[in-house]
Amino acid sequence: MNILRVAKGVGGYIAGSDNGTSQAQRVEALLQRISDGALVEERQDAVAELRDTLHANPEAKQAVGSGFPVLINSLKTERGDLEMMRGILESLALATQPDERSARMQGADPAAINAELLAKNDEVVPLLLGFLKDGPQAVTDFYVRYHTVQLLTALAAGGPYRLQRAILGAPMGIVRILDLLLDPHEVIRNEAVLLLASLTRSSADIQKIAAFEGAFEHILKILEEEGWASGGVIVQDCLDLLLHLLKNNVGNQLMFREVGHMAKFVRALQLPADKHRRSLPKQIGINLMAAMGVVQQLIAPAAPSQPEQDGQLQECALANKAALVKLDVLGSLLALAVGGGGGVPSVPVRSQALVCVLRLIKGVPPHQGKLSGSRVTSAKGASVPALQALLQVALTANDPAEATAAAGVIAAYCEEYREGQQMLAATFAPLQALATQQKGQTEATFGTELASALTGLRPSAMARAAGLLHHVLLDNSASKQAVLGATASEGREGSLFVRCCRQLANMLASGQQGEPPVSLAVAMLLRLLITWAHDCQPALQALLAPPGHLPMLLELAQKRFGERTALVNGLAAGLLAVCATELQQPVACHSSDPSASPERIAGNTVVEVVSSRIGMASYFSCFDALLQRPEVARLAGGNPGPSSADAGSQGKANQGQHAAPPMFDTTHARWLSHLKDRMHKLAMNGLRRPSGNDLPEANNAVPQPDEDSGNTVAALQREVEELKARLQHAPAKTQPDAPLHPHPAHLQQLQAAAARRLQQAEQEAHRWRIAASESQAAAAKLEADIEGLSNAYNTLESHSHELEAQVQKLGESGRVEEQRNVTSAPEEEEEDSSGLDDLLICLGQEEQRVAILRSKLEEMNVDVDSLLKVVGESEDVTNG
Repeated sequence: MNILRVAKGVGGYIAGSDNGTSQAQRVEALLQRISDGALVEERQDAVAELRDTLHANPEAKQAVGSGFPVLINSLKTERGDLEMMRGILESLALATQPDERSARMQGADPAAINAELLAKNDEVVPLLLGFLKDGPQAVTDFYVRYHTVQLLTALAAGGPYRLQRAILGAPMGIVRILDLLLDPHEVIRNEAVLLLASLTRSSADIQKIAAFEGAFEHILKILEEEGWASGGVIVQDCLDLLLHLLKNNVGNQLMFREVGHMAKFVRALQLPADKHRRSLPKQIGINLMAAMGVVQQLIAPAAPSQPEQDGQLQECALANKAALVKLDVLGSLLALAVGGGGGVPSVPVRSQALVCVLRLIKGVPPHQGKLSGSRVTSAKGASVPALQALLQVALTANDPAEATAAAGVIAAYCEEYREGQQMLAATFAPLQALATQQKGQTEATFGTELASALTGLRPSAMARAAGLLHHVLLDNSASKQAVLGATASEGREGSLFVRCCRQLANMLASGQQGEPPVSLAVAMLLRLLITWAHDCQPALQALLAPPGHLPMLLELAQKRFGERTALVNGLAAGLLAVCATELQQPVACHSSDPSASPERIAGNTVVEVVSSRIGMASYFSCFDALLQRPEVARLAGGNPGPSSADAGSQGKANQGQHAAPPMFDTTHARWLSHLKDRMHKLAMNGLRRPSGNDLPEANNAVPQPDEDSGNTVAALQREVEELKARLQHAPAKTQPDAPLHPHPAHLQQLQAAAARRLQQAEQEAHRWRIAASESQAAAAKLEADIEGLSNAYNTLESHSHELEAQVQKLGESGRVEEQRNVTSAPEEEEEDSSGLDDLLICLGQEEQRVAILRSKLEEMNVDVDSLLKVVGESEDVTNG
């Protein structure tokens, strides 16, 4: 027993732990004893006291930083003293690890400052790594190795970048840490997993080195030993490390996929068939979430820090998707989400599994087709199509996130996959079959369950069903007509499209438009009808044929719907725009009056009705309110973000209600903006071409100064003169010699009537005079315009004649030149021929002279050939 340690401990207890000194002074004193202590026991006691002082003591941690050189020097000089090494390493680990008291302190965290300060020392990391190496000189003590790994983990948390550079600079640094994953002591192994997770979080170089040195094999071995997802917290830590090794690293993902590690990893997504059906332990749920996080990193990587890597990551993600689908990860995820009649008993796990399924199939037709053929086990043990199980979750799930995720999977399945949309459309049946299905006489299908929810009484289920059917029909005319024809019923039921319109009418008449579930259902139904009626003439006919549908749409565009008023009004305006812009064939609209003949509704008729009932200004204000909503403006290319008020209202509206899928996407938002422009153009064309009963025709808009107007004015003037003469002769009838009128009041009435008629005639004559003067002014203006046009035409004609004359002159000069060339050619040929003849004559004369000279020389016995040869050689010499 160390008597000195016991004595000092008893003395400290009697006198008080601080003995009247501050924490800083005490730490300084302990460091002085460690540095200058003569006895080993004294130094060991000082280290032990320092360790106890640093435990959960922020003030002591703040003071110990200045003594790090003393502790590091003791580690180097007293390597043979295991007790000293244990105490110093543990003290350093406590000084760099945050605790609860440090977290509550104001200002900088002393542990983080110490970690940064210790990491700056270039001797620390190589010294610590030396304690971990294998071999004859290795330190095999458990506590030394454990506290070393703890200290490195604390340094990685406080100063990761300095530690990463130091480890990369140390020989075999990563290898020594990876060897700790094979340590027989689980505590050291687990600490090594945390250390590697911290180092690989933000260093691509360490990621590559660790993967090359066998990190994947070590991690998968630990997962297998711990029981995969059924294991403890170490499984979670290993999956986090695996996530950091794969994050935005194409090379590591390629190795993980091609070497065979991915085939082993998929077991982390599987649970025993008969276990955890009633309750799922929390740690197992966390492990499954971590495993699905790795899957999402493989198939949907986050945006890389270097944009040039984005293309490589996307290509790698497609290859990872193909490999995972080949390994039946899709089946494992569906089993977690909807298998066994509801999936695992954990909402977050089910929702995350649905998100993984969505990202696994989105935009890849082979994977969408794989989902078409997938089946899961129901609660009764029967095998049902996976899409039908997903539909049930999307329609009935109590958790909004889970319902939205299931609806997103169906939407991703239908996106740009026309075969899948048509396959789902083929599962619909006449509406009379819904009654037999509800009684259990027929087997339910995807289409019948969706139609049953759409025609039911619950607004929340109706809204969800309308959102799902929207994706089944979107941009697929064949699916629209297939559902329209398949659900058609005889009698009052009509088709599913008509039933949707009837549901709108019922909710409009219920007086509950302000309630969030009802307003949401109305909005989703309107969006469905817009999608269905677009590019589908039979749907347009079904919409406008009943007499009450068009007035219902006009009312929807004006009525209040609580917090969703702008949304519903704007969607109703959009549906009216679809009717007006896409109605190619007139639709018979039966009047409520039996005696009235059926009218014909066309696109311009819809515009006229909107203009008369709502007003174009109010109509386009509804449309603008929809397009200016933050989510629509952002998707259509605008930059306004969602306001807090809007987000709060949406949250309150959905509180306690089933959530609906997102209302708009980028394509839909831009199409709505284009639809508004088309409607505006149609309305403006209607204003330019008004109907004949409302305004005069174009040719009669301005009175012409013809003979009829002059005759009318003259006739009115004559009538005025006659009325004046009658009024002047009227008093003569009241003379004494005239016979008395039996009713004197009648004369007054006649005079008043004549005066009124005179006044009216004068007013009418005045109007006609004004019209005649206006006509004359218009005629004069037209004559002036015509005269100006005539002058301009004459000017253009004269200019045209001048241009033609110039062209003709140029043509004649060209022809003269061409003729000159043609006539000069024979003359030149003749001159060339005569010159050639002269040359030939001269040549003949010279040859005759040569022959005469040759004969003369031969007569004189001169060798002519040798003479010519000598002459030729002399000429060659001269020329050379």
